Amino acid sequence: MQHGTIEKLIATNYTLFALQSAYPEKIINSFRYFSRTGRAAYIWEDTLGLSRLEATHISLPNTETPQQLLNYIQNSRHFGIYLLKGFNKFLQNEELQFTMKQLSDKNSETIQKSVILLDDTFNLPENLLNRFLMAQEPSALIKSLQRK
Repeated sequence: MQHGTIEKLIATNYTLFALQSAYPEKIINSFRYFSRTGRAAYIWEDTLGLSRLEATHISLPNTETPQQLLNYIQNSRHFGIYLLKGFNKFLQNEELQFTMKQLSDKNSETIQKSVILLDDTFNLPENLLNRFLMAQEPSALIKSLQRK
């Protein structure tokens, strides 16, 4: 993903994204750019917790479980891009679905947060489908946004 593509993605009115890719590391590496621009980008992996992209060896406390992670994102008072690798498998949990809905119901006074799920396949619950901007190929997603 190119930096311009990422900027356009983050500039949309969406909070929740699902990017399907067999190579999530390529997408993650593209987001490392934000670490150098002063904007916070984070990565989450199951059992490892949440960490800043520029310091993946340091996990933030109380972010190991999916619910802890979403609570952290919801309560954060700072801009953030949150890359959630392999999170799709947890979305059948109704509590997590509720928290995801709350994250997507932001208003103009809310600090911008972008929650980006990275996985090779997605099976989003029906009640979350209209809350996610989904793409199999991130560059194709940007082209579809430009047509609107």
